[in-house]
Amino acid sequence: MKLKIQTVRANNPGVMTGSGTNTYFVGKHHQYIIDPGPLDDDHLNTLMKCAHNARGILLTHFHKDHADLASLLASKLNIPIIACTPGPFDRTDIHIDITLKDGMVFDIDDTHLMAIHTPGHAQSHYCFLAVEDKALFTGDHLMQGSTVVINPPDGNLKCYIESLEKLLKEDIQVLYPGHGTPIENAYLEINKILRHRLNREMKVLECLSKESLINIDDLTKLTYQDRNQSIYPIAKRTLLAHLLKLKSEGKVKEEGEKWRLS
Repeated sequence: MKLKIQTVRANNPGVMTGSGTNTYFVGKHHQYIIDPGPLDDDHLNTLMKCAHNARGILLTHFHKDHADLASLLASKLNIPIIACTPGPFDRTDIHIDITLKDGMVFDIDDTHLMAIHTPGHAQSHYCFLAVEDKALFTGDHLMQGSTVVINPPDGNLKCYIESLEKLLKEDIQVLYPGHGTPIENAYLEINKILRHRLNREMKVLECLSKESLINIDDLTKLTYQDRNQSIYPIAKRTLLAHLLKLKSEGKVKEEGEKWRLS
C-alpha cells in the first residue's frame, strides 16, 4: 500500500535549515504529523488546513526549527505529542504525552510507522520508518544537499556513525529529510555520508600527524582547507566531535586547549 505523504515546508531558510524545515503529514484516513516546525503563524495556518483526523505529533528531536510549534498545534488539534524523554541538553517546555521507545510502532491506514532511535545529531533523535513503503523520515539525521552538524556535547559523532550503520540494517528505499527534498537510493546516500565522515576523520589524523601540538582553530583551517572559510565556525564544532570520538578510541590526546596524536 502506498502511504500518503504530504510535505509542508516552513518559511525559515538559512545556513542551518537549508530551504526550510519540512513538516510531514503521514497517512490519509488517520494522520501523524512529523515535526511541526518553527513558531510561525503562516506555517501554523497551513498545518491546520492540512490536518484531517490527526492522531498525534511525532518529534524527531527538540531543536527549535523542528519542535517550536508542537505545543500550540497539539492544543489546537487536541492530539498528543509523542517524543523521546528529554536528555540533559534538551528543552523541557514541551509536555510529552507519549514517550517514544526504540522499535515502537504506529498503525496508519493499514501500514506501520516504526520509531528508530538514532542518536548523533542529538542524543534524543529519532527517525521514523514507514515499513511497507520503505520510506524513512530522517529529521536531522540525514538531509538533502549537505551533511548535518554534530555539535557537542549533545552531538556525538561516535553515536552518529553507529546510528547510520544501524539504518543500513533496515529495508529503506527513500529518505524524507527534515530539510530539502526526498532522496532516492537510501543505502547509497547513507554509505556516502559514512564514507564522508570517515574520510574527514582520516584527514584529522593526517593533519595531527604533521603537528606536535595544535589548537582547534588552526586544526580547523588545516582539516577544512577544501571548504570556504565562512563555514569554519560550524566546522569547528563538528571537528570537536571528531576529536572527542578519536579521544574515546585512544587515538588522540587533549593537552590544555591543544590536541595531538596519542
